Amino acid sequence: MSIPKHHQYGRVLAGKRVVTGGILKHLITVKITCFRGRETELDVVRYFLDKAYTLEKMTITYLNKIEGLDADDQLRISEKILSFTTLSPGAVVSFSLSKVRYPVGIVN
Repeated sequence: MSIPKHHQYGRVLAGKRVVTGGILKHLITVKITCFRGRETELDVVRYFLDKAYTLEKMTITYLNKIEGLDADDQLRISEKILSFTTLSPGAVVSFSLSKVRYPVGIVN
């Protein structure tokens, strides 16, 4: 599956034009790193939860230091993700914080 450029995620997912070639029928684990909680990232998470009916585990790792995103924001975003409907009722979504500290210039 070829993932479009970052700035195209929302447009592609909103139109449900993602071609997966049947991979979602076999997807068991998803790991997302460097998560910031942007709407485009939430669209990707929502898509996997909505379409991957064999999904057992999704791990989302937030960036350690993000300007303007504190622990309360991370909790709010995590709660929003947990409210998404999932095709796989046994799917477990877990959250963690990256141990790597990114310089502000890289994060922004």
